[in-house]
Order: sequence, then structure tokens, then C-alpha cells
Amino acid sequence: MTEIRKTNTNQNLIQDIAKTAPAMSAQMAAPRQDKLKDLIGTTQVKEMFRNALQEHADSFLASIVDLYNNDRSLQACNPNEVLMEAFKAATLKLPINKQLGFAFIVPFKDAKLGKVVPTFQLGYKGYVQLCMRTGAYKHINAGPVYEGEFVAEDRLTGELDLSGAKTSEKTVGFASYIETVNGFSKSIYWSVDKMNAHAKRYSKSFGSGYSPWATNYEEMGTKTVLRNLLSKFGILSIELERAYLAEIGDVADDQLSVATEVPAIEAAAPEPDYSGTPFAESESA
Repeated sequence: MTEIRKTNTNQNLIQDIAKTAPAMSAQMAAPRQDKLKDLIGTTQVKEMFRNALQEHADSFLASIVDLYNNDRSLQACNPNEVLMEAFKAATLKLPINKQLGFAFIVPFKDAKLGKVVPTFQLGYKGYVQLCMRTGAYKHINAGPVYEGEFVAEDRLTGELDLSGAKTSEKTVGFASYIETVNGFSKSIYWSVDKMNAHAKRYSKSFGSGYSPWATNYEEMGTKTVLRNLLSKFGILSIELERAYLAEIGDVADDQLSVATEVPAIEAAAPEPDYSGTPFAESESA
């Protein structure tokens, strides 16, 4: 085992996980679930997560095992890489439970590497949580705008008038608003056409039924408009900056052309065979 270097840099810590992980080549006969448990049981890995999460490390490690055991698509990924992506969430102190919606470990098929790789992605709630921790925000809000609600947008000040009465459940756009404790405020509005154009640019299979834009359109739109507002006008804490860099997003759009999301697989299904399967495009806009 390689001794873990004492460092404060997230990248080096992630590299240390890979160096301390057991080899995956000659030992592939054993189930990958067992490989993950063996890896988590090493002193080096426990120490790294304990340094990031203190007394909550054990429960977080247990959540990784639970996530991996119950996601057949994720089991197609190398357990070492799953742990590395989960560590990104640990450094941000965000849970990876899917139901909570703060952070996710999503499997993608990388066309260049020819394998399925796990990818850390931040959810809408994760961005809000990181903003709240800064203590700099008085108001944070984002969400869909329905038909009848949008009245006008002042192009000079950016102020929105959403005082109209909702006339149907049809989504016509997305709005986001932030206000800091020192009085600075900013809001943005994206029409559905603008949101779709953005999604088409950063998601090659935007029209696919597997795309999160097809299965969770409002959630993806809400996250996208908030992320855009924060990246341009928000107060970037160290945690928020780390989150931006850890997640595949606008700054890494070149990666999106070769990474495709693995569709969900039922727990009772046989071992997945991804050859020839239509995959949804990687997306975290």
C-alpha cells in the first residue's frame, strides 16, 4: 500500500484513493460489490473520509456501499473510480442519497475509453446548500415559469415581473433570483426556447428518451438557470468553486460529445451489456 500524502488539495487526495486501491485486473472474478467493500475497509480510505467528514465518515461510507449495491448501472463502473467520485461529494459534505437530491454519482459510457465511468454531479439542492453555507445570501430561488406568469423583463436592470396569473401547467421558461445580505440582487429569465437551445448544445442526445432533459425537464432547467446565475453573478466560496470544477459542466463541454449516460437498469436484471445500447448524453448543464 502506498502511504497517503498529507495534503490539503482535493486533487491529490483523489489520486491517493486510486493509489491505495486494490488492483482490478487479475481479480475480476469476485463481485465488484465485494471489491468496493474491501476498498472501503482499508485504513487509508477510512482515514481520508474521516479527515473530510469527521464523525460522519462511517455513515457516508455505508451510503456508498448502499448506492453501489442497489444500482446495477453503477456496478458496471470500476469500484475504485466510484469511490473517487464519491469522495468529491464527501469533501463538499453533501450526501449522495438519490432521494435527497444534493449530489449524484451517475454512470456514463465513455466512447473514447470504451468503458462505463462514474461521474460526480451536483443537484439543484446541492447548489442551494453550498450557497447557504456562505452566509452571504439573503434570498436564493429558482424554478419553472408557467404560462401567464411572465409579464416583462427589464433588459437594463435585469429585473423580472412575474406577477401574471398562472393560466395553465405549461412551462414557458425558467427564472432564478439571488440577493445577498449586502443588498446586491440579480435575476435572470430563460425562455423554453433558450433553455432547449442550451440543452441541445451541451447534450448531443437531447431528444433521447433516456436524457434527463426528457425524464426530469423542470429539474434540469431549474438547476441550469441557477447554475448560470451563480457562475456569473454569485459569490464564489471555495466550496462552490470546487463544486464547479468537480462537475462536468459548461467549462467541459468538449467532454460531453464522448460521454453518454447509462440508462437505469432494474435491480433484478442480468449483468448489463452496453454494446449497441442507446445511451443518453452526459448532462450537468
